[in-house]
Amino acid sequence: MGYYIIRAELIVIADAGKPEWDGNPADFAWEIHRMPVRFPITVREVLKGDGGLVGQDIVLRHEQVAFLGSKGFAYIPPDARGVAVLLEPGWKEARAWPVLEVYRTSEEIAALRTLVGICAIEPERDRLIRLQALHAAGNPIFREEFIAQLRDMRDPANFHFLTDLYPTMDPKDQLELVEIIGWIGDLRGVPTLLEAVNSPDPKVSQTAVYQLTTYYPGAHGIVEVFEKNQGREHLTRAVAGYFAHRRPTLEVKTLAEGPETAWRRACQLRDAGKTDEAQAAFLDILKDEREPYRIRALAATKLTERPAGISMDPIRAAFLALLAHEDDATAHDGHHRAEVARILRSLRHPECLPALLRILDTTGEFHAEAAYLATMAVREIGDDARREVFAHILGRLKAAPAQVPVAEGHLRYLLELLWLGDVGAVAEAEPLMRARCGDAWESLRPLMGISRGEDEGRILQGRLEQRQTIPNEGLGWVLMRLRDLRDRRVIRELVASLRDERYRADPHLFVVDLVTIGGPEVEEELMSLLSDKSPGTRSRATDALFLIQGDRARGLARRILSKGDFGDRMRAYHVMGRLGTAEDLDLLLPLADFWTGDRENHHWGMSAVASIRERLGLDIHGTIRPASWRFARAMIWIGAGLLVVVASILTRALAIRSAPR
Repeated sequence: MGYYIIRAELIVIADAGKPEWDGNPADFAWEIHRMPVRFPITVREVLKGDGGLVGQDIVLRHEQVAFLGSKGFAYIPPDARGVAVLLEPGWKEARAWPVLEVYRTSEEIAALRTLVGICAIEPERDRLIRLQALHAAGNPIFREEFIAQLRDMRDPANFHFLTDLYPTMDPKDQLELVEIIGWIGDLRGVPTLLEAVNSPDPKVSQTAVYQLTTYYPGAHGIVEVFEKNQGREHLTRAVAGYFAHRRPTLEVKTLAEGPETAWRRACQLRDAGKTDEAQAAFLDILKDEREPYRIRALAATKLTERPAGISMDPIRAAFLALLAHEDDATAHDGHHRAEVARILRSLRHPECLPALLRILDTTGEFHAEAAYLATMAVREIGDDARREVFAHILGRLKAAPAQVPVAEGHLRYLLELLWLGDVGAVAEAEPLMRARCGDAWESLRPLMGISRGEDEGRILQGRLEQRQTIPNEGLGWVLMRLRDLRDRRVIRELVASLRDERYRADPHLFVVDLVTIGGPEVEEELMSLLSDKSPGTRSRATDALFLIQGDRARGLARRILSKGDFGDRMRAYHVMGRLGTAEDLDLLLPLADFWTGDRENHHWGMSAVASIRERLGLDIHGTIRPASWRFARAMIWIGAGLLVVVASILTRALAIRSAPR
């Protein structure tokens, strides 16, 4: 709650009206869900901000009607009375929904009144003391706020609140404190984490072990505490993983790795370059009905990323058998549907048509990529498949009521028909498409003729010039097709499209397009977006560049982390964790410092440091030395000491013998 209180420009107790459309519905005939809306509220009391608004009506706006039913937005029930509404800065001019949070219950509103005053207290120590007193009273809202503000501390002198509180709290609160202490990365927290390893609560002890091994490897006292607890069943594997670098015996490695699975064995074969054996192992997983559905589907993905020349017949048979066991939740998962369509497309066989039809019959908002991939899969199977599926989709369109809004799936039917039917078939079906879809069909008419056998890339490029009249999903299909064709004429268009999220439900697909095309020209265009003002544009451009550069990405990641407002730092940390070297720790450790470093991306900085240490066998002191090496080093020092003693004795004996009598 405090997070929103601090961010809010205005906090009011208000009565809500009813939403009103902000425009003419006729202007949004083929995208009714994007019609702007106005939401009036009457201010009864101001808890923060302009007190002169009491008794006034204010109007909140949003660019699209669809948000009213979305759980992703702070929701104000129409006609609600006495709700607390927190509005972000610039709410008066905002076209996107400016509400940060809404509270409706009497308990929430009472807590809000108290916390508005507390959140304004400075210094931080005094504020934490007030919250600690409220936490002790047992109110869950204040408990949550106290924990949240401990997590967001700014003054390192207040770190003792965490370590002092641990012994006094119940396991639920101790667990949160352990997570916070580990996440902060301050070595002053190690004694408390070591104490937490001994906790009788399995979650607390397990979390403490994770934090110590991940963020404090090599810290004083870990080995002794881990040795004491390594017999506890829920800690055995994590403790063995820590000792694997330090005591690399077969027994320790076996405990650390856990029981071997078919999936791990297949991946090990693949990573070892034993392609044929790996393919056989993944095929066994795909066929094994004892394996979870998702694991079998993932095995199919690995199998279709195959070298040329491998027979697809057994893969196809096993995968189609797997799809027969697909449940409803999986069938409506848009990302999984797209992966299924991608696999079916790679199989390229008429036996895949029933499965492809099931995908094409799905018209949910997040199935655009799956529908596109399934349509292209049908095209690539052959003309007979195209005609069969064209007739099937046309039959569904005939059975649908006329003039149903595009949001219910008609637009996707039209796109599928346009890409599957030849010019004559589409022209013959045009009266039906106009009758059933009205303005939606008119908006897509510029795409007629895209199935001709001539230069498809040139035709599609020309259609992009008519972007003002083509709906966003239609433009998305055009761009995906140009990606498939690897048509370099569309590079600038794709890069420019990263700035505009309207064309697709999932803007990340633009990244896929650009990575597929690749090359220096794409990299050059993307580099120009790394200073873009929009964080979304910048992050997608960074994603694409890192994927294109692959193992070359370390240099760009260092540059992003070394500069200020350039690229996406979170993604740069991820790349550094994967590709960084020991010398990169000189750059990363100051950035990962909770008190003085890159606070906004602290978690990612810590993760990058932890990944480099784990990958390269390092701890907080440097290179990890196995126990056998330490023993050898000790013996060398002992031997050297003995030699010094012997030399000293011999020298003294010689001196005595040579002395005058």
